[in-house]
Amino acid sequence: MHHFGDVLPPKGRFSSIGVVESTGSTNNDLATRARIDGCEPTALIALEQTSGKGRRGRTWTQPHATGLSMSVLVPWGNHRSAFIVPTCLGLAVLDATEKLTQTGDRIALKWPNDLVACDSGAKIGGLLSEAIHASGDLVGLVCGVGVNLTWPMPGDVVDASLSNATCLSAVLEGAPALRDLAGTTLEAFDSWLSVVEQRGIEPALETYRARCATLGHQIEVRTEVDVVSGLAVDITNSGLLVVDTQNGQRSFSTGDVTRVRVS
Repeated sequence: MHHFGDVLPPKGRFSSIGVVESTGSTNNDLATRARIDGCEPTALIALEQTSGKGRRGRTWTQPHATGLSMSVLVPWGNHRSAFIVPTCLGLAVLDATEKLTQTGDRIALKWPNDLVACDSGAKIGGLLSEAIHASGDLVGLVCGVGVNLTWPMPGDVVDASLSNATCLSAVLEGAPALRDLAGTTLEAFDSWLSVVEQRGIEPALETYRARCATLGHQIEVRTEVDVVSGLAVDITNSGLLVVDTQNGQRSFSTGDVTRVRVS
């Protein structure tokens, strides 16, 4: 690894920005570093991940330099509000994309951790966070984000697990450069973290609710124990999804969400 400072200057609190041509997982790399060297704000970008992580043990891979694969290490000690950190990273990607492409609200966040196209719901990227503990206490979070920039395009041959995937270039008729998206995302992420530090989680949470493609729709939530259908009505201040079902309200901390077409 070499420092990315010759390509990107420091972005707010992120004075340590690194880049690698290829790695297994940027989340793994930063988590290992945090456990050895402590939790200092750090960003790591890979042009290729061979064992990128997804939720529930899934893998996340993409061809070399066709997307943004970036992880950030953030000192954090509050378990209850920890969900807001990857949320802020997701909002930062939306802000950066709109700033760089001047396209308006064409992409959104999908609870709990996806970036999707507003019109089709196709997946553009995802987020994954990992807690770092020291002596049993939460001391930091590693948050990873993967964003498809130029792959897969319509007509590309992809694995069946990627059948609902798309990329910014397809959704926006063009995508920002990887370097520009990385730098602008880090700037926006630093700004959102400052908002949370100064004003609490509510401003970020309200923006998340407004930019969430899940709320206000009939959905199906598939968990490890059951499948529940209903209307997604809220995201609580601890990050739970609230769903109005035929049997009353249910709250979920995780689950696979799909929209249900209303006939």
